[in-house]
Amino acid sequence: GGHDSVVMRCNYAVLLAETGHMDEGRTMLRGLLEVLELNGVTESLDCADIHLALAGVAGNAGDTEAAWEHGKKALSLYRLHLAAQPEAVMQHESEVGGILRLAQRNERMKNRIHS
Repeated sequence: GGHDSVVMRCNYAVLLAETGHMDEGRTMLRGLLEVLELNGVTESLDCADIHLALAGVAGNAGDTEAAWEHGKKALSLYRLHLAAQPEAVMQHESEVGGILRLAQRNERMKNRIHS
């Protein structure tokens, strides 16, 4: 159904971003978010997954601010939907923490190259 399609497209977009097609991947993920917004499902777990994916893409790009924004949105949705599964929430929290550390490291490297 719709959920499987979102997951597949989300994974494909992340793959694009990780294989050097950063802008295409990011555009695709933003497009998925827009579709969900149009359908009024901005508070869904799918939305959380897309925000997490966008955080990861931003982290790889060394965009700490975007990684933090998307990570924050993802976590608030995970906390909402997975309240009964604290270990799942903790797993997502540590994942976002890892993304933020990666983002900061990549941002420092980027700044070093451009300075």
